[in-house]
Amino acid sequence: MYACQIYQAATEAMPGLEKDISKGAFTPLRQWLNKNIHEIGCLYPSSDELLMAATGKPLDPKVFLEYITSKFSKLYQV
Repeated sequence: MYACQIYQAATEAMPGLEKDISKGAFTPLRQWLNKNIHEIGCLYPSSDELLMAATGKPLDPKVFLEYITSKFSKLYQV
């Protein structure tokens, strides 16, 4: 769930990210993760607080549910 929400925040911050990734260009994502997760991770005593700092939102299971619904509806044509 954390990964889905972090990825959502990254794609909101960088609208062309999915296109970059499809081309094999992971540098923008890596830079965003370094700035918003890796460099500040030790400043927060819990993953919930880090997620809030990185994304501006508390953990939301709806983000994960939207992801898996989208993925599996395409995969199984549901």
